[in-house]
Amino acid sequence: MKLFVYGSLRTGCYNHHHLEGAEFVDFTVVKDHVMVDLGAYPAAIEMNGKQIVGEVFEVDTTILNNIDILEGYNKYDEEDSLYVRKKVKTDLGECFIYIWNDEIDWEGAMLEDWLEVA
Repeated sequence: MKLFVYGSLRTGCYNHHHLEGAEFVDFTVVKDHVMVDLGAYPAAIEMNGKQIVGEVFEVDTTILNNIDILEGYNKYDEEDSLYVRKKVKTDLGECFIYIWNDEIDWEGAMLEDWLEVA
């Protein structure tokens, strides 16, 4: 399965080691989403007309489950999860992405590419 990463999981960033054993596919964008700078890490939210730059990796179930833990995602309790894992369409096919699951004050902090600030 494919996973789109846009923040601290990207190549060269501090959480990338969680993708050890995953196969890099390519760079791409996710449309109709925007990234918000939360300080130590970003959050993706849906927003028409915006896009997020990131990387796609082919991951197995073990890696995906470990990323779920890192992102605070619980598939049995999505309402109380920090992020939720959803599928999005990209030019590389359908990918999972982690979307922020709470209210956010994002005025003036919208980003397209995390590596521009990381």
